[in-house]
Amino acid sequence: MSESLMLFVAPFIVLNVVIGIVTYVTLLERKFAARMQSRIGPYYVGWPHGWLQPIADVVAIMGSVDPVFGEVDR
Repeated sequence: MSESLMLFVAPFIVLNVVIGIVTYVTLLERKFAARMQSRIGPYYVGWPHGWLQPIADVVAIMGSVDPVFGEVDR
C-alpha cells in the first residue's frame, strides 16, 4: 500500500476498534448494574445474552432524532 493510503486506513481501523470496545464496555457496565439491581433488561434483551443491545440502542436513538435543516424557520 502507498503511504498516503495508510494515513487514512490506519486511523480508520483504530477509530472503529476503539468505538467497538467502548460500546461493549458500556454494555458490560449496564449488565453489571442490572445484575446488582435485579433488572432483567440489559441481561436478557437481545438474542445472545444481550450482545445485540448496543445495536438496538443505536436504532432507537437514530429513530428518535428529528433532523433540523438550515433553511427551516422555527
